[in-house]
Amino acid sequence: MTDKLPAEYLEFIDKNSKDGFKIYFKIEDWHFWPVSEAVRKTEELIRDNILGKDEFAIADNEDGQYLFYKTNHQPPHNIFMADESFGKPFFTFSIHDFEKFEKTIELVSQTNNQNYKSIDISAIKDHPGSVYWYAFNLMTSPYDDDYSEDLNQYAAELLKEAAEAGHPEAAAELADYYSFQDDIDIEEVIKWRKKSIELGDHDEKYELADFIIDNKPEDITFATSLLEELTQNERFSDRAYLKLSKVYMSEDNGSHNPQKAIDAVNKAIELGNFVAKADLAFYYYNGFGVDKDKKKAMELLIEANKEAKKRMGEEPWNEVIHKLKKEMD
Repeated sequence: MTDKLPAEYLEFIDKNSKDGFKIYFKIEDWHFWPVSEAVRKTEELIRDNILGKDEFAIADNEDGQYLFYKTNHQPPHNIFMADESFGKPFFTFSIHDFEKFEKTIELVSQTNNQNYKSIDISAIKDHPGSVYWYAFNLMTSPYDDDYSEDLNQYAAELLKEAAEAGHPEAAAELADYYSFQDDIDIEEVIKWRKKSIELGDHDEKYELADFIIDNKPEDITFATSLLEELTQNERFSDRAYLKLSKVYMSEDNGSHNPQKAIDAVNKAIELGNFVAKADLAFYYYNGFGVDKDKKKAMELLIEANKEAKKRMGEEPWNEVIHKLKKEMD
């Protein structure tokens, strides 16, 4: 099993401690195991169906998450993450990102909107993941006292370099940057969302579909195809079905199909999406795709409200329910 591990990982273990060690990375400590323990842990995780047979765990944290390699991947050797509760959310780093993290944070602390052009980032320049994290932390918000369009533009240039060097999260962040401009560059947003997907971040399919629906309706067929793909993704399936329902129920995008809308919203409900239950209530209230039935609408809305309170501590449809009750009295 260990003969398939990247040399850079084995060197990293030797350099730090063969007995295991902890490294703070981004927001938490990661415990890297000795190689022998990593073998044992990997075998356990494969038995528990948390990892696949071609995956090798190297570290964990206190939140039941594990870092692992895909042993059948060719260089560059990305590190992925598995979560005991949520499967495998998208996560890709290299061992160099861990090695360079302290230096990256040091550079962030030294950089401001006055000196950013003079800061020497040669220590991380060849590591896309580190460049991404540096650029991400330089970005300022219009709500910040130190907001700087020039600094943001510089950070965007670095994100572009990291994305072009193969870092998917840099591509996604660059798409976010373009989407928040006063004059949105639609094609740039789409370009970099697609780039992120191409580089492995399939979670970005939802963001891309959502953006196209709102900003480029002539490509609605492409957007729906992305959502259909996401219905097979456990973490996105309920949201994908809910979004498809809205698309198919709309009369403004050329995809109007009430029966498909009802089928999709019911699948979202089956998957536990309480917002979908509220949408179905709306359909019953108006007779969209189903026979108009205000009583059924009320029942569904009350159920959705109860589920929302259970999960979020809030009852978002109280006012609507109150109005509907008055209307039905």
